[in-house]
Amino acid sequence: MLRRLEAVLNSDQVDAGLLDLLAPALTYNGQPLAAGTLVAVRAPLWAAVPDLHWQLDDVLTEGTAIASRWTIRGTHLADFPHPVLNTAPATGQTLRVPYMLFCRIEQGRIVAVWDLVDRLTLFQQVRILPNLGLGDLVPTRAEAS
Repeated sequence: MLRRLEAVLNSDQVDAGLLDLLAPALTYNGQPLAAGTLVAVRAPLWAAVPDLHWQLDDVLTEGTAIASRWTIRGTHLADFPHPVLNTAPATGQTLRVPYMLFCRIEQGRIVAVWDLVDRLTLFQQVRILPNLGLGDLVPTRAEAS
């Protein structure tokens, strides 16, 4: 199932492909959601990063439950709108973002999704948020005294 999802995410038919894999009504991060809404929520990222590539790195399964780790890569070529943090103009930079997906499958379709995207990394890479770096987060010995 996740290899099919990976192929769909990396195809030029993402919307239709996702709607084929997702149950029409599913649970997303514990909340009921229509599959079409989930597809629409993802649209700004695909528009801002048209060469988006999803790489499936690890998969664990138990019964109908699947846990997976992904790496999302692409080039920030268009504005990336965020409803709260403003819009990030295209940077031309390559993005690399860790992503984790947990899902439950029934009758060949995804009926429940829990996802964890490293939004801090994504927002820093598209420059919606500043990249503080580890040095900014850890006090020096003099500051700690």
